Amino acid sequence: QIDSAYVGSFNEFNTNPISPPNYYLRNIADYFGNPPTAFVYDSALVAPPVGISLLATSASIDPLRVTFRWYPGPQSPNSDGTRYNLLGSGVIQSPSSTHEPRVLFGCGPFTIRPSSGPNPDTVEVVFAYVAAHNVPELMLHASRAREIYLNGGPTSVGGEFGNTPASFLLEQNYPNPFNPSTVIRYTIPEDGEVTLNVFDVTGRETATLVHEFKKAGSYEVRFNATSKSEGRLSSGIYFYQLKSGRFTDRKKMVLLK
Repeated sequence: QIDSAYVGSFNEFNTNPISPPNYYLRNIADYFGNPPTAFVYDSALVAPPVGISLLATSASIDPLRVTFRWYPGPQSPNSDGTRYNLLGSGVIQSPSSTHEPRVLFGCGPFTIRPSSGPNPDTVEVVFAYVAAHNVPELMLHASRAREIYLNGGPTSVGGEFGNTPASFLLEQNYPNPFNPSTVIRYTIPEDGEVTLNVFDVTGRETATLVHEFKKAGSYEVRFNATSKSEGRLSSGIYFYQLKSGRFTDRKKMVLLK
């Protein structure tokens, strides 16, 4: 017999100091997908964001259905069975003001032999709880947690990973859409010349963010669309492209003023 299983977590996050009246009304639940991370932050930025991030599974993460649902307190599913049924919904809710936020976050399905039968399967899913001073930093912490788990070893003081990464990676910028600045993170597994450029929809290069020799590791670059050097770009769709050796990757980002 073969079953389909989902794995997830149901969490309640309160990020605000409890002394101000109606502190819970400032909670906002949100989600970003690389790596898949559900988090809650304070709309007044009084308290740091906290969340839970999916780092790895015994099956490839890419084909799995990821679910993120938030619930104001009175609407929370009231039984484990109800919560489990919702794990396979594939719903992504993002973002929303709420209060007393309960966050349902999970992935699947995994095809397994059930524990009640012969030769049961084991599914391994790795989550990390993350926190930071702000939302962009939370995203970086989630990415670092994934790299630490996949490659082993702590990060260095300079923010690069202690062990050599296994592959090239150009991550989705965050926030996206952005105004006026956004963070782009990339990983190179070998030393070499690296270029990171920004193009508009016509293919015209609008900015060169990196053009230098880099040691193997993971890096982050902040792109400010209103700086004088970038010519104060207008709202619209832009592309950023990473080149290093034979590797090239490009992703889309949106400037929304």
